[in-house]
Amino acid sequence: KAKLLIEENNLFDPIYYNSCYPHVFEKNSDLLDHYLNEGYLKGFNPSEYFDTNFYMQYDDVKKSGMNPLIFYVLYDLGSERRTTNKVTPDDIQKAIDIIKDENLFDEKFYITQIPQLKDTSLDALMHYIIEGYKNNLNPSKNFNTLFYKMRYLEGSDDINPLVDYVLNHHDNETIFKLGESKINEYVELIYDSNRFDEKYYKDQTN
Repeated sequence: KAKLLIEENNLFDPIYYNSCYPHVFEKNSDLLDHYLNEGYLKGFNPSEYFDTNFYMQYDDVKKSGMNPLIFYVLYDLGSERRTTNKVTPDDIQKAIDIIKDENLFDEKFYITQIPQLKDTSLDALMHYIIEGYKNNLNPSKNFNTLFYKMRYLEGSDDINPLVDYVLNHHDNETIFKLGESKINEYVELIYDSNRFDEKYYKDQTN
């Protein structure tokens, strides 16, 4: 029954499994059987979005002693419980819905950073979600991609910073801010260093 449910719900990806563990097919014609009986014991994953070791961290899954994918298809299918720490297509769609609902993406502002986008049929938000964040483009004046990436994601491009923000960390800061006391401290340092020429600066503004 479990195997049938796994197949009906496309929870096992034979192409993915074979590409990750090519040696398995040499001795096993049924890759799903291999995962169900042996692969999971070695920490193999049945698809890109089901992480065996990640899912085994849940206490009830661990205590059951069952193959984690069988446990999932019998007891967790359709639940909100995550099967991987990777960002899934469903996560992306959920993030896009939140971004739109909360007006976190300013299309006009975004296009000022990459004006050539105006002459294409590409959706600006999707461009940022897939590619723009890698080039440190900002989705709005209130969200600094590079700042968020360096502060919370160790500079990694593995996940889009705005997606991470809306899905996981709504309390995170999104832009570098200086308190008034800190600003005053820096102003004093600049004056003390004699690197600011007030007369020269005023001449430029007249």
